[in-house]
Amino acid sequence: MLYNQPVVPFKLKDIYHGLAESEGLIKVDKDSLIFEFQTKDNIIGVIKSDVKIVKIPLKDVSSIAIKKNIFYSKLIITFASLTSTKNLPGGAQRELTLSIEKKNRDECVYFVSQVNVLLAELKLRDIEKNQYD
Repeated sequence: MLYNQPVVPFKLKDIYHGLAESEGLIKVDKDSLIFEFQTKDNIIGVIKSDVKIVKIPLKDVSSIAIKKNIFYSKLIITFASLTSTKNLPGGAQRELTLSIEKKNRDECVYFVSQVNVLLAELKLRDIEKNQYD
């Protein structure tokens, strides 16, 4: 159970061949990653979509990691299925790279650790289930 649920702001740049970008939040509950985002055009920045919410089951996440740089960080999520990401900006993709501002780095590190704990617990449950079947 997560007592202090981390919420990480992100940007997803260069979608739709560089014509748009998305900004949003990613959080986790006990069995899903939850993306809340809004997409806007990169040309004048005034055309915005409605806020969308997409839930992706943790069982569809293969791995999650943070790649740090001096100026920014990247949250890299690899999925087991393309259908998991079909409703995210940019369409179906196996790997999703989210840009994280430097000021949100600590929250992102905590988020990654929480998700990795949940992924490990999910794998253990599957092992136990298969062992007794």
